Amino acid sequence: MKLAVNILAIAEAASVGGKVPNNAVCRDPDTGVFYQPNEEWVRNKIFNDGPTKGMQGQFSCVCQVDGSMRCSSLSLPCIINDRGYEIGEKFKLYNYMDKHMDYECECLGTRKGSVDCKEINSGCWDAHTQNKYPLNSEFEQTRTDDNLIRDCKCSGDEKTRFISCELSRYCILNGEYYEKGEEIVIETATQKQTCQCIDAARTSCIIEAKPIQDAVATQEIEVNYD
Repeated sequence: MKLAVNILAIAEAASVGGKVPNNAVCRDPDTGVFYQPNEEWVRNKIFNDGPTKGMQGQFSCVCQVDGSMRCSSLSLPCIINDRGYEIGEKFKLYNYMDKHMDYECECLGTRKGSVDCKEINSGCWDAHTQNKYPLNSEFEQTRTDDNLIRDCKCSGDEKTRFISCELSRYCILNGEYYEKGEEIVIETATQKQTCQCIDAARTSCIIEAKPIQDAVATQEIEVNYD
């Protein structure tokens, strides 16, 4: 009966804007259990909306002298990419964020809903080909701004990734790229240059001088006799 009187006193004081009595009590809305001022308890709350709807979180609560509750989280479900995970739940993430990395994770809970993840399927994401390649693998890369094929390698460790590429299939001659085995003929008025692409950065050329022919200028002179 005393408990009911206290609750009624709180309701009446709140309705008329009066002072809440010091002997106010708190009621846990999830369990319906009442607590005295300064009393502490652990509250298990089921979330009703959002990504963690239907999942349970744990809070440490203290009943305040005005009948309100002050709670702080002890263990919460996890949220990643607007999706909720139960405390203790194990799951996998694929193509995560802009690096497109894959992870095997577990929701640890904790007061902030922490997640522990380790990378799986380690590799490099190549922005030019829009593909992921395994760590320490080699692949061909093409780009939209030219028609050259680059030989690339994915390397790195647990924290870093590198993609290194070489134009190892071509020779450069006069600023132009030529494929291995390709023959290039360059002619001028005085010489003919025949080159062959042997391998990257190595070109074999034969230069032939053209014979010089003197141009004989003829001039017709008209003579008038009077």
